[in-house]
Amino acid sequence: MDGRAPNCCICSSRVQIKRTLKKYYQSIYTCTVLLYERGRLMDRLNCENAKTLTTKATLKPRKKEVKKKTVKVPHLEKLHILPKTTISQEYLQTVLAEANHLITKSMIKKVLIISYFNSGSPKIGDILSQHPDVFFLNEPLYPFDSTPQRDGEEPISRRTISEATDYLSDVFECRLLESRMGYSEETNKKMAKKAYRDCSEQQSNVSECVQETCRSKNLVLAKVIRVYMQDIQGFLEKNRGRVKVILLQRDPRVNLHMRNRKVNSGSWTSGSDMFFQGRSLCSRMLNDVMNAKRLEGSGHDGFFKIVLFEHFLKNPESVLKGILSFIGLSSDPETVKMLLKNANAYKQLQKAKLNRWEWIPEDDEGLSVDKACKFFYKTSLYNPMVQTPGMVQRYNLCQYCD
Repeated sequence: MDGRAPNCCICSSRVQIKRTLKKYYQSIYTCTVLLYERGRLMDRLNCENAKTLTTKATLKPRKKEVKKKTVKVPHLEKLHILPKTTISQEYLQTVLAEANHLITKSMIKKVLIISYFNSGSPKIGDILSQHPDVFFLNEPLYPFDSTPQRDGEEPISRRTISEATDYLSDVFECRLLESRMGYSEETNKKMAKKAYRDCSEQQSNVSECVQETCRSKNLVLAKVIRVYMQDIQGFLEKNRGRVKVILLQRDPRVNLHMRNRKVNSGSWTSGSDMFFQGRSLCSRMLNDVMNAKRLEGSGHDGFFKIVLFEHFLKNPESVLKGILSFIGLSSDPETVKMLLKNANAYKQLQKAKLNRWEWIPEDDEGLSVDKACKFFYKTSLYNPMVQTPGMVQRYNLCQYCD
């Protein structure tokens, strides 16, 4: 028994030591884990604190920002935000010309002379074209005349009148090269005769010169013989307050007489033909006057003026002065005389006759026109011929003309 006792003691002590070491290592492991978890917890707490602090900082009200007043920097021409580039003088002139055209386009006055056939010499449009501020277009709607003689006997066809008035707007805006009808050297040469002649003497590029001449003027004047007053109503609306219209009338008997002499090579026209022509012409003249008064009553105050060619033949300086005043140009006596002289009107007036009815061999034709134009005479300054036994009186056919 004594020999086994020590061995048992030794075994028990070994087991106890193992248990003690196990507990020791377990305690170290537990401490290590606890320290690790504690570190993670501290890190998490630090992150939460950081977020809290950031949120609180962002929620703090900001002070109102005071806008700084812009200070005008001197010598701005020396500042180049974009890279400095070189602009050609030619390009600069083109840009300035286009800008000037857009700015002044709304300031350009437009004057339209509505006449019937050829009013005769001297031509009022040619006289006004001598003014330095006027650009004159003679019969720009000539290409739209579809009649055989193309002399304005009939107005433009209703099928093409819209296209014609659009083209009229283009030429009034001096878009001669970019018009809706396209550019025609022959047309521009015919309708802008004075400008074309002047540009031919000075410039090699005549077409561009004519267009620039038009844009440089303060007033664009055009004479037409192929439209009704009602046809230009849309044009008047687009240019309200900037358009003046002159209704240039002439004795319908003289107008038809001169027209038929030209068309028929001097031979006379029968009374029945003169009746139908007279009814058509007088209807147009009366229609234009009535529509002009209607438009004037609808807001186009003072936009039209009736001018009798017979009044101009009798007293050219007085009538021309009234026209210049109406379209807003200087009408002093020196200007009036200068325009008549430059247009060679004084010599033409010496040859012109106030009443050309002495050319008519018979009275039947004149009386036929009077019968057709009876309704027109009632509202105009023209009078019918007086028929007495054995003769027809051909005087006092126009009021204030004798």
